[in-house]
Amino acid sequence: MATYVPGSETYLPDIKPFTPDYKFLSATLDVRQDKYNTNWQATNDVYNKVVFADLSREDTNNQREQYVNNLAPSLEKIAGMDLSLAQNAQSAKAVFAPFFEDKLIVKDMVKTANYRKEMALAERLEQSPDHLRRSMYWRDGVAKLQYDMEDFINMDADSAIKAPLQKYVPKANLHELSNEILGGLEPPLQITNDVPMYNMDGSVNPDWIVTEKNGSQVEGPALQILRKQLSNDPRVRASYDTQAYVLGRDFAAEGMQAGRFNTVEEGQGVWAQETIQRIAQNNALILEDQTTKVSDLQNINVRWSNYEENIGIIPGSDDDKLRREQLSIYEKTKLDMEASQTIDNIIQAPAGDLNTQLRTAYQLLMLTNLDGDMRAEAELFSKRDSGSTMRLNPMMTEQRKFKMDLAKISARHQNGMIRDQIKMDEKRRLAFDLAKAKGELYDPNDPLSVATNAFTYGVGGAFTTEYETDDDGNPMPDSDIHAISAMQYQETNMRLKNDKVDNILGSLRIQNPNGELVDGTPSHQWTLNVGGEEHTGSMEYLKNVLSLTDDTGGLVNSADIETIFEQQSKIITGVDENGQLTLKATDPSLVATQTFMDLNKAMALTASRQAVADQDYKTDMSIHRDAYEMTRKLARADDHVRKFMDEGGMPDIVSPEGNMYSREEYIAHVTSLVESGEVTNVDQWGWDTGTNAKDYLIEEVIITPYTSRNFEGQQVQKYRSRKTGNMVVDKSAVKSEAGEVYDKLYKALNMGLTGNSGEIPTSTFKSITLGRNNTPGDLDTNPTYTGNFDPKVKSGEGRALAAQVINQINSMRSNGQTPTYLAGDLMDADWSENNSIAQETIQNWISDVTSTVGNDKSSNSLAQLARAQISYSPVFGRNEEGEVTTAGYNVVLPDGYLASQVKGGAADSDKQYAGLSKDNIDLFSSGTGITILFDQTADANPRKDQMNWGSPLVSEIMASPTQSVTTYPQDSLGDNIGNYVIQRISDQQYVLNYQYRMYQPGGSYITSPVRTWNIPTTSKTKSLGEILQNQKMNAEEIFAQKGLENALAKKNDLNRNKNK
Repeated sequence: MATYVPGSETYLPDIKPFTPDYKFLSATLDVRQDKYNTNWQATNDVYNKVVFADLSREDTNNQREQYVNNLAPSLEKIAGMDLSLAQNAQSAKAVFAPFFEDKLIVKDMVKTANYRKEMALAERLEQSPDHLRRSMYWRDGVAKLQYDMEDFINMDADSAIKAPLQKYVPKANLHELSNEILGGLEPPLQITNDVPMYNMDGSVNPDWIVTEKNGSQVEGPALQILRKQLSNDPRVRASYDTQAYVLGRDFAAEGMQAGRFNTVEEGQGVWAQETIQRIAQNNALILEDQTTKVSDLQNINVRWSNYEENIGIIPGSDDDKLRREQLSIYEKTKLDMEASQTIDNIIQAPAGDLNTQLRTAYQLLMLTNLDGDMRAEAELFSKRDSGSTMRLNPMMTEQRKFKMDLAKISARHQNGMIRDQIKMDEKRRLAFDLAKAKGELYDPNDPLSVATNAFTYGVGGAFTTEYETDDDGNPMPDSDIHAISAMQYQETNMRLKNDKVDNILGSLRIQNPNGELVDGTPSHQWTLNVGGEEHTGSMEYLKNVLSLTDDTGGLVNSADIETIFEQQSKIITGVDENGQLTLKATDPSLVATQTFMDLNKAMALTASRQAVADQDYKTDMSIHRDAYEMTRKLARADDHVRKFMDEGGMPDIVSPEGNMYSREEYIAHVTSLVESGEVTNVDQWGWDTGTNAKDYLIEEVIITPYTSRNFEGQQVQKYRSRKTGNMVVDKSAVKSEAGEVYDKLYKALNMGLTGNSGEIPTSTFKSITLGRNNTPGDLDTNPTYTGNFDPKVKSGEGRALAAQVINQINSMRSNGQTPTYLAGDLMDADWSENNSIAQETIQNWISDVTSTVGNDKSSNSLAQLARAQISYSPVFGRNEEGEVTTAGYNVVLPDGYLASQVKGGAADSDKQYAGLSKDNIDLFSSGTGITILFDQTADANPRKDQMNWGSPLVSEIMASPTQSVTTYPQDSLGDNIGNYVIQRISDQQYVLNYQYRMYQPGGSYITSPVRTWNIPTTSKTKSLGEILQNQKMNAEEIFAQKGLENALAKKNDLNRNKNK
């Protein structure tokens, strides 16, 4: 039992109930819950990544689906686990480990995510408001990503695991990059240059000077800069690589869709081969051309080096600038060739497997496409700030000022002539005056000297026409004047073609004297493209090729001759805007040779003669058209002709362009009009042939051959006809009726042209070239040149004729030919029988001339001097069927000289021997004297073609659209001296404008002001052609003097200042 201590107070403890720290507990629970939530979310995220992962490959999707199905029991365990505990969270994540440890699945997840990201980037670029970012979007960049993903989906697992991640390749904005590069250059890339202004016809307009800024002259330098900076830019290369890759894949995809390829690789292989082959073919042609150009440019630079060594070049001179320009062209062309060689080296590398071929194709495509785009950008840049300004040529302004006062112009002309004449070499002048004083030269100021030594010029005569004439010298009515004109023009063109052939061969020879090189050795052969084929051979061979004729005597390769002559003429006679020969830039030494200058003049003369002939024929045909307008009414007086033309619609025999149809051309033209319904059949009894149908239509009949046997059993060919039911034009009826109309109109025209239908203008081609009047009596167009020869007079036209007679005989003798010698009345002479006495007399006369000329001690007895009156006719002979094929000289010897040829007793003719009889003397000294006749093809006289150039300068001026002819003389070093222009202001006024260049120390030139001469065109004794030709000769003499001065000054300057 309990014992209590007395007095003690009872102690009862104060017991309080326990109160948990809910804040702590709450915080602890929150931490735990957060851990749970975090681990749950992490586990859930992993689950979502497994179940909802964005995969692209079919095998990875199947693996994921299988894994998810196998994951259900493990997920139930995870649901009962306290995920706030780290070990439980790790255990939960470990459930998903097999999924993330699968390399293929992980690669697919990463690859697909990257693809989505890059595609989103492309979409943002496409939608960007910034145009620069928007320009970075392109279809090829997207297609590259798509093709890469397509490959990833279809490749095997091992390859897929190794597949790299692809980035979107922005389009390289070449335009912006180019502008950034070229626009940022310091100093700016700008070039200005003065160039001539050209008229619509291609001729130079001297009134204006055009200053061009930038343009094509900047394009080359800009391209070189872009090539240097863009070709290795990684952004640019990636862009063009992508473009090439997509092209190949597109090709393969289209082929697979069309069933041509079974796999992408097969399609890519074909594309690679085709791309390489195509680029190889194009590059081979380009490289061949570039290699040739580089070789040519190398030769040009060698020529400049030789020129510098032999003649010299002053630094900073015009020659130095030309040389540097050629060097610049060479360097640019060489860079182009090296780029093509790079492409060729890539092509020549071993083909290898498909990947190697694709890389080759990609690289080639990138190089070619990039270069083309850079060229386009360079061209585009060249047009930036480009333009041109025009200003009046101050020299032409000064020229106009001269023209305002014709009196002052004329005075200055006279003063200028005197001033320039004073500069003539005094030694030459003294020698000239001394010879004239001795009587060795005729004095142009002495009327008697002029009269006895000058040519007389005549036209016509019994034996100088090419068609039948009546007693009055007029053409017979049946002479076909129009056809004769065409024949004359054709003959002239044939002669010009022969000249052009000689000019072409001369051009080839002077540019390449030893022919083309074969394995580094001169071949003495040249190549021309004639008839679409390359012809290589000697000069003789090429001449035969060019001169090949058909059965009608026409040149087979006429068009090629024209084309090649034009090409070679540009090389030999072409000048730049300053009048300098363009050939000097490429062959400075050649243009300084006399051989070149001779060829230059010959080709210019040929071209001038062609222009003259074309203009004269054009004038001739214009007169014929005027005559036709006057004579057609005579033909239309025939009621049948009028009805065919007015009611049936048959046209005139002159085309709408003004050309005269031939009979065949007219019938063909009418036939075409019938077929188009523009010409209908007119029912005219007595004239109708064939069908009377209004449209000339008849039912088509086909005739076919067949064989049968005759009564003897032999096989024979027969024909059967069959109607087809088709309606066709009755061409025989059209031919007959159109031919009748043509004949009537043409006959009326010819009656007019021959002077048998009243006052009708007429002409032939030759009458136009000689400037004759448009009347029938002036159609006797072939000239005769006559002069008086004295062996003691050392100049004059008679002396020239005597030399031509002797040259003609010697030329024929060297070719094994002999002229026919005639004498007496030629109307009754036997032209086929040679007069041997006349031949011997001429030989004796030539011997006497030979012993007298140059022999101061020879006899001065008039009786013994071998004087003569000599006439030359390029067309002389009997008219055979409307054509004269011979030429001739007439030599009339004085009676005294002929008497000196008599041997033996002069008083007793019976005792005369080995010489001329009195009858011979009478015969040879009368009428036309002794006639020396020969075929025109053997004519060696330089005036044999003169009849075609009666007034060539006038015709050339008239043929020019500017009514002017410009000449650019060159000095002995091949440098331009200046230019002179003969221009028609009106029928009564012509002017000659000239300005020359004067050499300056240092190798440049200054140009004189324009000097203008007023040319008086009215003269009682001289034709317009003679007046203009005299002025031209005066200008040539002045320019020759200026050329000598310039050449001498340049040589002296070179000796002092040229490069050592």
